[in-house]
Amino acid sequence: MAAWRGDRRRRNRRGSGLARDDGKDEAGRSESQADRNQIKADIYDAYRTQIEHEDQLIGMRNGWLIGGQAFLFAAYSATLEVQDHGVQRSFSSAANELFYELPALGIVLAVLVSITVNAALARLLELRREFENLDKRPDHYPSIISGTPRLFGHGVARAISILFAISWIAVFFFR
Repeated sequence: MAAWRGDRRRRNRRGSGLARDDGKDEAGRSESQADRNQIKADIYDAYRTQIEHEDQLIGMRNGWLIGGQAFLFAAYSATLEVQDHGVQRSFSSAANELFYELPALGIVLAVLVSITVNAALARLLELRREFENLDKRPDHYPSIISGTPRLFGHGVARAISILFAISWIAVFFFR
């Protein structure tokens, strides 16, 4: 009978070990305190994961913008070459059309990426504020988003699309 009862001992709430009779976990903490700490850690991890995701989206969008702008600037320089050299009339008319379309496309692309980057940055700010207002923030964990590097990094993320738009405006009006 004793062996049978020994096999049916109670498991702790997480199922990771046997529950102690005195209501404490393996480290001697009360189960409720251990559970609260785990919940706080899970909340921190959930917010941190969302923040990392938004940050990666910003990086990808700016990477796509830089790649797209590089292609557009290369195509624009090719239209300048066609206009400067005597080529067939059909190439010249296509180059004249692209001469106006490529800067417009570059500006539109920069504006669209700027909108999406600013939306992601706003979401990052919202997540940080939500986390700071939580009662269940874990003790002794690092800040959910860094301070000074965040200011510089977010400023650069915003500036990239603005600088491309300004470059295209300058190319379009001052060529």
